[in-house]
Amino acid sequence: FYKKYARLSLPWRRKNITPYEVWVSEIMLQQTQVSRVIKYYKKFLQKFPDIFSLAKCSWKEFVPHYRGLGYYRRGENMLKTARIIVKTFQGIFPMDKKALQSLPGVGEYTAAAILSFAYNKDIIAFDTNAQRVYGRFFYGSRFAHVSLKRLEKSLALNKKKLNAAIMDF
Repeated sequence: FYKKYARLSLPWRRKNITPYEVWVSEIMLQQTQVSRVIKYYKKFLQKFPDIFSLAKCSWKEFVPHYRGLGYYRRGENMLKTARIIVKTFQGIFPMDKKALQSLPGVGEYTAAAILSFAYNKDIIAFDTNAQRVYGRFFYGSRFAHVSLKRLEKSLALNKKKLNAAIMDF
């Protein structure tokens, strides 16, 4: 599926993407359609090209570049997280899942996505949508319980490509 239908033209699918760029895309893509996020993502990165520029901006400076995506708590968490990354981690996103999950607005899926897409870690990005895909594929039902630990042990594939393929599907 991925070889045939991969959406490699998406701006967050480029090679050598930074953890910051992955994080921005993942936060913006939460409960929002890909087609809507593309223009926001590009404009946002023009205004805030790195974590340092985002960390030093005010809410008033931030909002015009986020307005329209909804769920403004996500935006508030972006600013909080940017400031924590700069202050605590010297501007570098941690390579540890638990450390990432300690950041405001970063859950299990977003942490795994950052590790997989930016750091090429062999980890499955697993959320409700992915669980439904795996449930349908392996058990014939989107409601089937799928064990993440079992998937990680049994799927001997490139997890970065697998994660992208599941999201594209």
